[in-house]
Amino acid sequence: MATDPLAKVSPGQALKIPAAAYNAFVDAAKATRGVQQHAGRDTQREQTQALTPIKNTSATTIPRFGILGINGPLFQPSDALESFKRRAAFTGGVPSDVAHMGKFVIALEPIAPGALGMACAGGLCAVQVDIPTDGRERRYADIATGSTANLKASDRGAATILWHEPGTGIKWAIVRLGGFAESRVFPVALSLVGGSQGSALIKASWTYDVADAITDEQLAMAVNPTAAPHTWRRPFVGPVSPATFGSAHVDIDGALVLDWINEMPSPMWVFPITLVQTGGLDGSPALPATWTYAVSDATSGITLGTNIDPVAPLHQWKRPPTGKMIPATHGYASLTGGGFLVIGWINELPELGALAVFPVSLVLAEFDPGSDISPTRHQYNIFDVATGAQINPVGFFVNPDVAPHQWKRPTIGRYAPATFGLAYRDASDTVIITWINEVPELEACAAAAVP
Repeated sequence: MATDPLAKVSPGQALKIPAAAYNAFVDAAKATRGVQQHAGRDTQREQTQALTPIKNTSATTIPRFGILGINGPLFQPSDALESFKRRAAFTGGVPSDVAHMGKFVIALEPIAPGALGMACAGGLCAVQVDIPTDGRERRYADIATGSTANLKASDRGAATILWHEPGTGIKWAIVRLGGFAESRVFPVALSLVGGSQGSALIKASWTYDVADAITDEQLAMAVNPTAAPHTWRRPFVGPVSPATFGSAHVDIDGALVLDWINEMPSPMWVFPITLVQTGGLDGSPALPATWTYAVSDATSGITLGTNIDPVAPLHQWKRPPTGKMIPATHGYASLTGGGFLVIGWINELPELGALAVFPVSLVLAEFDPGSDISPTRHQYNIFDVATGAQINPVGFFVNPDVAPHQWKRPTIGRYAPATFGLAYRDASDTVIITWINEVPELEACAAAAVP
């Protein structure tokens, strides 16, 4: 029967150590020394599943918890296929944002130049992270170009920051490696710097300076939120009110992308027009005026029509049945659902010397300004400017858009109340209001200038 070389010795028995026993003692001592030298690394292994050998191809020693950018596999399939298949192992160097974004490992032991060492390629790991000083918390981290000592906190990266020391600058952190991620959205504040609100015929073109809404960090200047890579879209035409805030993300190339901003289309029931008289007559005490005009959009200068009669259908401007009129130079119009121009108001004025007209003052009695779907219905008390006498009976208010009066409003639109006008007396001595100074409210249609 063979003798066990590791059999125990009884007290008083002669000690004879077989070679097999001695060699076993040496192997045990080496194993114990390896455990002591790499206790820290083994603790890390308990927490981390994805460990990989990596060869340091840089000229400097990489410290424990330092960073190596992955250059490629240690064994090429064409040179050593079995070694390539047996275990993932890499070569690595000093991180570069061009080659190593999202492709790095964290060393679990010091690795000298040209030497192999173990590194964490996935799972939990301690590492130092450069935390920005702007106060905005970043959820991710990735390589810092040129640095083998630490990662850099960012809105995107291959390391999710689970915890870091308080404060900014280089701080210890616990990260989870595994897959490239990015913060999808964060709030931004917008400051208007240029462009225009658009009109019925042209697209809005606002531009903004963009800042982080939490930290006030300036992120970009003079940004057009509809230009690539931004994803905001405006109506094809029509006025748009400027934005003040929105949401954004940083894309894989590190570019700011505006996802949404709070621009809002403005009501567009009227827009400003300019008129150039092209034909017609000024009227007389027996005949009405017949002026025609070339009409242009006041904001863009686009020609909308030539030789347009503003009292012909579909237009809504109305003139007195007789009397001279001074040609108009500007006005307001709208577009039908089919895109047809409708002139609602122009600044034609009666010539005072051509009719037996007299000025009247108007005091608002009932306020009804209209809307984008209903007409204006203001009613007034009317006074003779020369004598101060009230023309309408007390308690009976005048709507100058109702017969026998001759003032005509557009069928839709919000109009500011009038303060004065013109009137005449017919054959029965009835006072007929022929014109008042009601005008469209401008905030919904005025062309905005660059601030």
